[in-house]
Amino acid sequence: MYTTSDDAFDAYREELYSYFSDVSKEAYGSRVRLDIANMSVADIELKIDQAEHCAMLAQQDRDEEAALCVRRFEANVSSMIEMGAADRSTAIRWIVDANGMGDEDDIGYIEYQLGLPFRQYADEIDHAINHVLHSLSYLGD
Repeated sequence: MYTTSDDAFDAYREELYSYFSDVSKEAYGSRVRLDIANMSVADIELKIDQAEHCAMLAQQDRDEEAALCVRRFEANVSSMIEMGAADRSTAIRWIVDANGMGDEDDIGYIEYQLGLPFRQYADEIDHAINHVLHSLSYLGD
């Protein structure tokens, strides 16, 4: 336990600073340092409020970007089908190949490169890639 109220107060300030550090990383992409020795608790809390607001805006931006990438991906899938892909899986395989990732086995990397939300299309992409590898193995026999 704390030996004095000053120790408890210092621990609270450190806890606030730790929380600020985490929130600032979400808001700005890196941990912002504060000179808490020269800041009041109210000043630290104000910095936390500002960082939380920026983190919320940053998350909204990420969500909008992800939604845009999903719309583009779905439009590309539809376009590939219109251009002759036999099915959705073939269309996805064509998209992956067209982006130079036909030999890539890290599905998360493919999603990342296409701007897709992590794991949202993993099963479909995995199926599309494994289907083509399976089909190519028959061609080599």
